[in-house]
Amino acid sequence: MARQSLYHIARNTGVDRRTVRRSIHAAQSCSRPQDREDEIHEVAQRVQARPLPGPSAEWQAVEAHKDRTEAWLTKTRPLRLTKVRTLLARDGLEVSYDTLRCFAMLQLG
Repeated sequence: MARQSLYHIARNTGVDRRTVRRSIHAAQSCSRPQDREDEIHEVAQRVQARPLPGPSAEWQAVEAHKDRTEAWLTKTRPLRLTKVRTLLARDGLEVSYDTLRCFAMLQLG
């Protein structure tokens, strides 16, 4: 695919032109490894490597109430997440159900 335009490379590979552009720039900035497979791996790492996003403000707010949330969910008769969300809202914490559910699954098991 040497000397082809981004459009032609994208059309032939089924990859977005922006991804093709990032891949070409990453390939041009690579050191020259002895093995071609290593070079392809290095290009892929440079194109796809992104820093993980930090926790959202909503997630941090739920995390501040972790002990209470855990107590409500681990009782002998545990509360439903909708009820936990209502109780947190009474204390002034407005949080989406999806965030609360993800928090409960990832942090509390």
